[in-house]
Amino acid sequence: MAGCNKVNFRVQWDKIPVDRILKNMVSMTNTLNGDFGAYAKLYEELGADKKGQAKLFDNWYVLKGQHLWHPGHLGGFDPTGYIENVAKNIAKPLKPLVRFYLLKAGQELKPHVDFKTKSCMNFVYNKTFSSIIVEDVAYPYGQFLLDNTKMHGVPPCTEDRFIISFSFGESYDEVRRRCGILKRSS
Repeated sequence: MAGCNKVNFRVQWDKIPVDRILKNMVSMTNTLNGDFGAYAKLYEELGADKKGQAKLFDNWYVLKGQHLWHPGHLGGFDPTGYIENVAKNIAKPLKPLVRFYLLKAGQELKPHVDFKTKSCMNFVYNKTFSSIIVEDVAYPYGQFLLDNTKMHGVPPCTEDRFIISFSFGESYDEVRRRCGILKRSS
């Protein structure tokens, strides 16, 4: 697999206050400041159209107040501790950061490479969703491990695409090695 592997683990969405999280989402472009520093400038350069108007992540939403890789304690967004427990156990002893992302219906996430996150496990909430495209190959997975150092994006969705992401600073290969929930290839 070229940077994307299906995982067998299923998130128990009934333990996550999805509606509350969705009401607190903001455009990622609005978060590209402060500690994000030099990365913000790179994203701005990558996202600007010829007139300098379009932003790469205007249609990619994150939890308000959640810094891109320092989300802090999840508090009311994880009232039972379920999400933090999953994060602790998903690829022991690695400690992923928890992030929530929303791509609105009809929008696309343009192809890009992440600067800080090297790999992540994403779980799509919606029953109908667009595949993730990694280096021009579509992966129609609802739960997957992604190599964020490879060019990836999501074509326009017919429905909103909400995900919970467990993001790692470790490489895709390292997370694959430590993770026991990857779907085995036949």
